[in-house]
Amino acid sequence: MLSIFLILLMGLAPAVLGSYNCVNVAGRVGCLGHPNRAADVKIQLWDSDALMDRHPLNHDDFIAQTWTNKHGEFGVDGCADDPDIFSGIFGENQPDPYLKIYHKCNSVENEMKRIDLKYWFEPKKQQFDGILYLNTKHNQSLVDIVLA
Repeated sequence: MLSIFLILLMGLAPAVLGSYNCVNVAGRVGCLGHPNRAADVKIQLWDSDALMDRHPLNHDDFIAQTWTNKHGEFGVDGCADDPDIFSGIFGENQPDPYLKIYHKCNSVENEMKRIDLKYWFEPKKQQFDGILYLNTKHNQSLVDIVLA
């Protein structure tokens, strides 16, 4: 009986353990017309659990948080894991990191901007080439180019 239990437990291990990876993001944000509002912007790193988005008990996973310096520069890193429920069928279920950026570029009220990352896991680093202006409309492909 014990051997059957151990075999079942070993068979479920990939689903329980899942994929564990780390990501490191660095960059600079700005506010057109209000450069001083790029300081102390809250940056959060999250892992999307999109496979079961519509499930009421499913929540994205918070990874890490930081604030920009007086020049709008930031760096945030952390690790996440996603269970491999269908391991071997659909490939590895990697964490899907994204940024939530809480800013006041347009008003004194906090606004949230979500930036999905085309990412590499460490040791590579996600870095902005330039300034991501928070009070402009971004085409998703433009954001992907900026982040890649």
